[in-house]
Amino acid sequence: MAINSMGFDIPTLDQIIEDIGNRQKKVFPDINISPATPDGQLNGLLAEAIMVAFENNLAIYSGLDPNTAEGIMLDRVCSITGIFRKDGFPSIATLEFSGVPGTLIPSGTIFSDNNQPKNEYSLTSDVTLDSNGSGTGIANSTVNGPVFSGADQITNIETLVDGLGTVTNPDAVITGREKETDKELRTRRYKSVALPGTALLDSVYAEIMNTEGVIDCAVYENTESTASPEGIPPHSIFPVVFGGTDEDIGSAIMRSKSLGCGLYGDTTTEWTDLQGHRHVVTFQRPVATRVYIHIEVVADTFDNSVEEDAKDRIMNYINGVRNDTEECAFGRMLIGDDVYAASFYYPFHDAAYSIANVLVGNTSPGDANLLQIDMDSISSFSRDDIEVVEYTGGP
Repeated sequence: MAINSMGFDIPTLDQIIEDIGNRQKKVFPDINISPATPDGQLNGLLAEAIMVAFENNLAIYSGLDPNTAEGIMLDRVCSITGIFRKDGFPSIATLEFSGVPGTLIPSGTIFSDNNQPKNEYSLTSDVTLDSNGSGTGIANSTVNGPVFSGADQITNIETLVDGLGTVTNPDAVITGREKETDKELRTRRYKSVALPGTALLDSVYAEIMNTEGVIDCAVYENTESTASPEGIPPHSIFPVVFGGTDEDIGSAIMRSKSLGCGLYGDTTTEWTDLQGHRHVVTFQRPVATRVYIHIEVVADTFDNSVEEDAKDRIMNYINGVRNDTEECAFGRMLIGDDVYAASFYYPFHDAAYSIANVLVGNTSPGDANLLQIDMDSISSFSRDDIEVVEYTGGP
């Protein structure tokens, strides 16, 4: 047994004990190896040690296949093709401040939203209010993971700063994530097997997706000698990237794109090659499309607890789909993914109430079964944009 043409075949503990006994009887035909005898008990201990060795060998054998490897073995197999497990990173909020002109808001200042429990965000660098008393800064959630705050929810100043009057976030935060799970890493490796290649859309995609902080990307190309209907210039690629820093993304693009290939997008950064030449790199950040969700509930008693539970289920499901811990038949609700109302029935499969109807739209309330998302856009969800009402349409 063990390795054969069909794979790694492990015997059972009883089979090992039987094999040991048969070998002993060939040498000592009259030996008594029943379980109650000392020899029988010794055989049981020996068989258990052999079984442990088989299981360890199976773990090593399984660890050579990325489809079955786990933990550190999966990390090692993925590293062969240049794929490394992503650490967790915080959610990112763009904050707008107002107050006394010239006020210095130091890095590390803490702000929070109005959720219960509240989410806290730490300013990443100093911000000085301009002559109009306005300023903009970036803040990270104080914990790694899918912390979410909708637009205009971060309004509390936890660390008092003289001269600072108000704070808010005009857009929903860019959701962070926890450390990549085995399932997520295995899926990303499967999508990124083209990473070592060059001059291929897949290799550009793989290189960007392997960049720290990147949650999703889409890479489009125009191989024609005239501009595409979407406005992509001739012989150019159009990378649309959600998450990550501009500099890291620019470096990933330039390491993988083919020579002479043009770039298109509204975000610009610079990259310096090994010869010291500086290159201007352009790509696109996805435009947020606000999604309104309308839910009609059938419940024995419709009250605030039902409404809050429904909103919790929707937001947890969206975050789960985007982080690959939940599955959705209609995509991951990321770049270019249309939003189907039908996808929001699943979170209620074990609820104590029923869902009569779900609608989505880009105006309140949602009024359609499908909201189409442009190729360079991404759906933006907020708890405040979910409307939960009691169904009144009949039996």
